[in-house]
Amino acid sequence: MKRVEFNEIGSTEVLNIVEREIPIPKENEIVIKVKTAGLNRAEELLFQGQYLFQPKSPSLLDLEAAGIIEKVGSKINNFEKRDEVCLIPNITPTEYGFLGEYAVAPLQAVIKKTKWISFKESAAIWMTCRTAYADIKL
Repeated sequence: MKRVEFNEIGSTEVLNIVEREIPIPKENEIVIKVKTAGLNRAEELLFQGQYLFQPKSPSLLDLEAAGIIEKVGSKINNFEKRDEVCLIPNITPTEYGFLGEYAVAPLQAVIKKTKWISFKESAAIWMTCRTAYADIKL
């Protein structure tokens, strides 16, 4: 499968499309075939080395995605293969990233996609909502 990684700080030239094996989920993780993903300003700041923390190497991008479950970990019983899901950006990009053909996500970052909105809308809505909520709480 293909995914985007970076190994150094810089501009878009540091982003690489690499070939990797489809991930195997740990007991509390889910593997998703990504239908759509989106980047936001925080991820741009991350690969430029200007975010709240420095990325590990290699580092993945994107905490916004939606897709179809491919595999579930052994301790997961509320999702199954072929469920349509979206990923909530409630994790740090140092361990996970969803900008690829497949992505692995921890259970707490996965929710079932609402049928009446598209994969694209499902991927885009969570970071926007989270940012707006944080601004309201300030």
